[in-house]
Amino acid sequence: MAKWMKALLGVALSLAIFAGVAAMVYDMHPLGGGSEAYARQRACLERLQYSETPTSACYDAYRRESEAVDWNERLVSAGAGLVAVALFWFLLNLLYLRPRRRRSEAEPAAV
Repeated sequence: MAKWMKALLGVALSLAIFAGVAAMVYDMHPLGGGSEAYARQRACLERLQYSETPTSACYDAYRRESEAVDWNERLVSAGAGLVAVALFWFLLNLLYLRPRRRRSEAEPAAV
């Protein structure tokens, strides 16, 4: 197999691992599930449904905090994706590539 093909497969595999892990972590909502602030914001939104004014300080605070939590969750999921890719390549090198290289070096050269 050509070297460029191996590199292309490596990049595609890395992107797939990164995207899969990042999406899984982001869908788990690691930062915003059960906090008290989240419950207060939810109550604020429920009160806003019955309010006559569509914009209020409560709603603006909710949006600011939810956007901050969303951004932090994206950063956490991107970090988890990068760690997963690094772990994959580390284990591939440790368990497959190094032993294969050692075996090929240990074999006598056929003349």
